[in-house]
Amino acid sequence: HLKGTSFPGENGNSVIFGHSALSYLYNPRDFQTIFARLDELKFGDSIFIETGSRVLKFQVEKGGLLPERTLVSDLASRKSRLTLITCYPPGYKSFTYAVTAILIE
Repeated sequence: HLKGTSFPGENGNSVIFGHSALSYLYNPRDFQTIFARLDELKFGDSIFIETGSRVLKFQVEKGGLLPERTLVSDLASRKSRLTLITCYPPGYKSFTYAVTAILIE
């Protein structure tokens, strides 16, 4: 979780960075590979975030490579949003990939 951004479920944008890895190394129980398949999410997909006793449901709005000089402040929002960010392609640091989603439950 990026310091200074909201927490999931609060108004604003919650930004979470995660590791990617080569797809054959993906293990959903290993935090070091958690975003290895981030680029497979598409519009309308659901993302569930567990925070304490609550489970929040977000719906993917878009995903793609971030422009080279994008600042996290450029991703600000008044609604409860979630931005997941990782390196791309998985396992490399060539580009930055992000998925944005909005809270629906």
